[in-house]
Amino acid sequence: KSRESTDIQNLDTCVSAVRTYYADKDTVPASITISAAKGSALKITGDHADQTPLTDAGCASSIVKGAWSTNIGATINMTTGEITYSGVATYYSASTTGFTATTGGASPSTSPSTSPSTGA
Repeated sequence: KSRESTDIQNLDTCVSAVRTYYADKDTVPASITISAAKGSALKITGDHADQTPLTDAGCASSIVKGAWSTNIGATINMTTGEITYSGVATYYSASTTGFTATTGGASPSTSPSTSPSTGA
């Protein structure tokens, strides 16, 4: 349970790192997806795969270690700030707004705010 919870916290940290990195940039992609399979590092994937936000924040070495049967991930709409989560594990599964506990009885994780980054 705790390993899956740690994976979710690491994903949330990576989401925050991406939002912070782009908060004061002039050019921002429309959306960014961060994901990984079990045993792999969380990475920015898809059309915009620049790893700089994760490397700068120290997230590039976050290895997914929980019992995920599908990739754990998050897609950030960089215009609205909305985050869509994905992933299914033994004790947690994603909904569009975060992760909830499943049959293992673990308490739900917290998810980052879905409000746009202010660039403060």
